[in-house]
Amino acid sequence: MKRWSATCLAVGLIGLALPGAASAAETCSDVHARLNVKGLSLSAGEQQAMTLKRICVERGGQSLHVTATFGGDVSSLLGTGHLAKAAVAVLAYGAPAKKAPKKKKHRGKRARSAARRKRKKKASGPTPVVVYATGALAAAKTVASPGLTVAVVREGATVEFFASGRSLASARRVEVRAVILGGKRRKPRAYKSESLLGAALQLERALTLEVAGLVLPRDLGPVSCGNLKELIDKTQAVVAELEAELAALQAKNPHPFPMSPEDDQITYIRDWSIPPLQKWLKDAQAYYAKHCKPKAPPPAIAPVPPGTFPVGSDLSDSATYFVSLAQDWVAWLKAHGLARATRDAPSISVPADGQILSFKIKGKANPSGKPGDPGPLTTFHLQDLRPQPDGSVIVDHSSQPFNLPTTGDPNQINQFLPTNFCVHKGDYLGFNTEGGFDPTYYPSGVPFQVFSSPQPGWTTDLFSKHNGTGNGSQFTGIDQPNVELLMQATEGTGASASGLCPGGTKTS
Repeated sequence: MKRWSATCLAVGLIGLALPGAASAAETCSDVHARLNVKGLSLSAGEQQAMTLKRICVERGGQSLHVTATFGGDVSSLLGTGHLAKAAVAVLAYGAPAKKAPKKKKHRGKRARSAARRKRKKKASGPTPVVVYATGALAAAKTVASPGLTVAVVREGATVEFFASGRSLASARRVEVRAVILGGKRRKPRAYKSESLLGAALQLERALTLEVAGLVLPRDLGPVSCGNLKELIDKTQAVVAELEAELAALQAKNPHPFPMSPEDDQITYIRDWSIPPLQKWLKDAQAYYAKHCKPKAPPPAIAPVPPGTFPVGSDLSDSATYFVSLAQDWVAWLKAHGLARATRDAPSISVPADGQILSFKIKGKANPSGKPGDPGPLTTFHLQDLRPQPDGSVIVDHSSQPFNLPTTGDPNQINQFLPTNFCVHKGDYLGFNTEGGFDPTYYPSGVPFQVFSSPQPGWTTDLFSKHNGTGNGSQFTGIDQPNVELLMQATEGTGASASGLCPGGTKTS
């Protein structure tokens, strides 16, 4: 693989110790990591935009929330002008390997070999888990290590990384890097390059398997079941063709000598084409059998009275995932993994014109746990989100304020009664909060543990902006695959809904 270097690099928060895996506490650090801009013609604004000022890390089980604050408007300038090849990345490192016991030193060739191995190990270090974001906002690109569910939110001088996956459970320190990619080619070395672009190239190549004209994803999580079945069928057909071609070539040239052009082709098909495809097929079929084939029906959902409909989650999953943002944010379900076989199974959007009579939320708001904490801001609103043709939504109206508990079982179910909350068919229901920023106790907002992840098939959309989620606001959410918002509403129609709402006839 080609090795590339970075023209300039700024690294902040090296060696930050993460809190325990079950903790939701936040660790922040003020830094001043500037790019080495020697040989570049960056403007003062561009230099400021790539200067790291502050980094906060919040940990929750297998999830990680990193907030990087820069000295300028990095969100707008990244991917433009002299920063066209600039990127911001988070690298999470696991615990370092235990040192081997000291051995007796040897002289000569053996000692030199041992010294070389030691230098290689020291140079390469532990392999990081990488989330890498670049490009202008209109065409932003995110690359991540396989097995991660990630989202990147860029606004002004702040870049927020949300990541979840098993590989993050053992993370013990984090690096945030601001980098401008480019430079000259490096000669291949025996150890893995630590350049950010090198890591990104390795990741992009590791994400796909390219054999016999097929481009197959190695990480099957983001692939829909329909597309995965199509890829499996296509791969099986290609393997069958290759096996038939191999048999024909071997029959034509049964003896290895004298060498012929067919021998090279036999070796390529037998050793380099069929085995990787068969391995991918085995993994894909196992994944499909586990996540895509019809499963046993979900837990029985209590029948609802005539004229009422459930909307949202069925609340059967555990609240294992939290979101905390310093600014106002809203989350809403966009797709679910339930096998909806009956009318009583919840729908994602509002099924008919009517009124939301009540809604339930599983989970709670987590306090910081810091001494002197007066308690988190737990206020939230239910919002009616009207979808638009371009994929965005408009906040039609919001409910009165409600509050989530901060103590007790994280899987407690809380019920709320909105007043005259009218909805239209096709609307989404959003969970909206002001974030709860506090510079001392909640610099990255209050952690609302009202989500479940990973949950294959579910998708929750998320949007965050200061004063940007009120009534009349229009925005487009960022998909959070395999994340379920644990909120379920009960909608009434006809005689079960107020006559003040469309579709309602109740007069008292």
